[in-house]
Amino acid sequence: MDIKTPRSFETSDKAHADLFNDMLKILIHNDTGISEQLTNHIDDSRQHSSEVEKKKWNESQLYKITGDDGVHLINIPAGTKIYDSIKDKGTCTFYAPSGIEDSPSQFAIRGIQTVGQNNIGTGFAIDTSGNAYYFYYNSSHLSITWTQIPTAAEKDKWNNSQLHKITRDNGQPFYKSISETTDYNEMTETGMYLVYNTGLNGPKEIKRAFMTVISYGNTLLQAIYDAVNGLNSFYRIRKTDYTWTEWERQLTSTDLNAIQSFPITDNNGQGKVYISNTDDFHEILPKYRGLVHFVSANAPINGPGTALRGIWTCNSTSTYGQAIGFDNLNRTWRKTIANGVWSKWERLLTSAEPIEWKSPTKIINGWKEYGTQKVQFYKNAFGEVELIGSITGGTIGFEVPAFTLPSGYRPIQGMHFIGVASSIGGGSTPQTHRTHIDTDGNVYIQSVSNSTNPNEFITFGFKFMAAQEG
Repeated sequence: MDIKTPRSFETSDKAHADLFNDMLKILIHNDTGISEQLTNHIDDSRQHSSEVEKKKWNESQLYKITGDDGVHLINIPAGTKIYDSIKDKGTCTFYAPSGIEDSPSQFAIRGIQTVGQNNIGTGFAIDTSGNAYYFYYNSSHLSITWTQIPTAAEKDKWNNSQLHKITRDNGQPFYKSISETTDYNEMTETGMYLVYNTGLNGPKEIKRAFMTVISYGNTLLQAIYDAVNGLNSFYRIRKTDYTWTEWERQLTSTDLNAIQSFPITDNNGQGKVYISNTDDFHEILPKYRGLVHFVSANAPINGPGTALRGIWTCNSTSTYGQAIGFDNLNRTWRKTIANGVWSKWERLLTSAEPIEWKSPTKIINGWKEYGTQKVQFYKNAFGEVELIGSITGGTIGFEVPAFTLPSGYRPIQGMHFIGVASSIGGGSTPQTHRTHIDTDGNVYIQSVSNSTNPNEFITFGFKFMAAQEG
C-alpha cells in the first residue's frame, strides 16, 4: 500500500502553517510505519495462515479417532463389554483392560475399529503380550466375533507340517475292527492301517494285517504286513486304468538263503574264482558251470592285459558262455565262447568315451578353412565317420578335390551329400552345395546353387559308414 503525501499548508501566518505541517509529517510517518507492519504481517507465514493451510484444515478429518493427546479415544470401563462401548461410535481407537467379558484375551488390549455403515464394524486389536486379533459384527449381531491372527512361527509350523493325517491323533494306525469286513479295494486313502479282520480282496495268507497305502490320484501302492506272526508281507499296485496288479509276496533273507544253493561269491562277497598271472582264462573259467564272480591278476594267459573283477556265465558243458569284467580304470571288457571257440577280448564303449578328432593333412585347389570353423572328422566305435567344418575360396568341379580323407575314414562306396552354402548375393533364398566323397577319400565340391558367390563358404555336416581297412 502506497502512502500518499498531502499538500503542505501555505499561509501568510508561518507559525500556524508550521504547526499544521509538523502534525501532517507525524501522521505520514505513523501511517508509513503501520503500512510496513501490515505488509510484513501479510508476508510472514508464521503469523498469518496461508490459503494452502486453510484449504488443508478445511479438508481435514473433523471426526476424532483418538484422544486429544493421541492416545485411545474410548476407554472400556471394567464390568462392561467392548461391543456395547464401540458399536455406535464409528471409526475409533479403544483400550480394554484385562477381565473385560467379551475381550478375546486375558491381557489388556488396544485396538482400532473401522465402520462403513451403522452397526457394522470391523477392526483389529493387539494385547500386551503381542497377540493379534481381528473382529467383525453386523447389524443383526449381538456381540463381536473375534479371531486370533496366527504368528509367523505358527504359520511356519503349519506350512512345514503334514497336512494330511496318515495316522490317528495318538499316532496309532487307523483301526478296522474284527466286526467289520474290510474291502482292500476301497482302502485308497494314503495312511497307515490295522485291519483286524480277514476282509475282501486281500492276500489269502493274511488274516490280520498292518497296511500302508500311498496314493497319488488314481494310482496307488498297498503294502501289507502279517499282524499275527510277521512271516509274510505283500504289495500290489492300482494302475492308471484303475485295475489292480496281483498281490506279490516280498521275499525275506530267509527266502533268499533258501533259494541260493550255489554261491557265486566267497563267504565275504568277493570273487569265488581267482585267476593268477600263471593261470589261463581258457582253462579256469570253463571249470565253473553256471554263474560265478571272478577276479583276475593283471596278466593271466589269454587275459585282456589288465586286472579284472567280473562275472562268468555259461551252459552246463561250458561250450557257450560269456565273461564280462571291469578293470581299475572303470572300463568294461567282454570275452565269449561259442561252440568251444573263444573270441578275443573286446572293450565295450560308453557315451563318455573320448572322441579323437582329426584334420585333413592338406586342403588344396584354392580352398581354405572358413574362419574358425575347422574341418575335422572322427570315427566312432561302430565305424561311422562324421565330417564337420567349413571351407571357402576354392575351385568347384567334379574332378577337383578340396582335400582327401585318410585310409580308415573313407566310405565303403562313393557318397553324395547336400549341404549348406553361402546365400550372399542370393537374397534370402537358402543355398546348397553337392559334395561327393569317393572310395579313395577325395572330397569334391561338385556344384553350388549360388551362382553369384558359389565358393563364399561350404559347410560340412555329414556322417557315413567307413570301409574296413585291409
